[in-house]
Amino acid sequence: NDSTKFVLQGKISKKENKDTEAKQFFEKGMKINNPESMYEYAKIMFLGQGAKKDDKQGYMPININDGGTTTFSNDEH
Repeated sequence: NDSTKFVLQGKISKKENKDTEAKQFFEKGMKINNPESMYEYAKIMFLGQGAKKDDKQGYMPININDGGTTTFSNDEH
């Protein structure tokens, strides 16, 4: 499926030191609520790989609702 594809492409890009490209793949996965993409994207932002270091973007909690669907939120609650 697409979410797995984005994670794998992002990890390959990251391994090849193409951090900006990896960030773009993780962003795409994040938009379709892939939790692994969210985690990888947050790591990139927190460490400043392929983007300006951004602690606020690096800490964005993942909220899981009762239906088991993962949603991405930048609320600080």
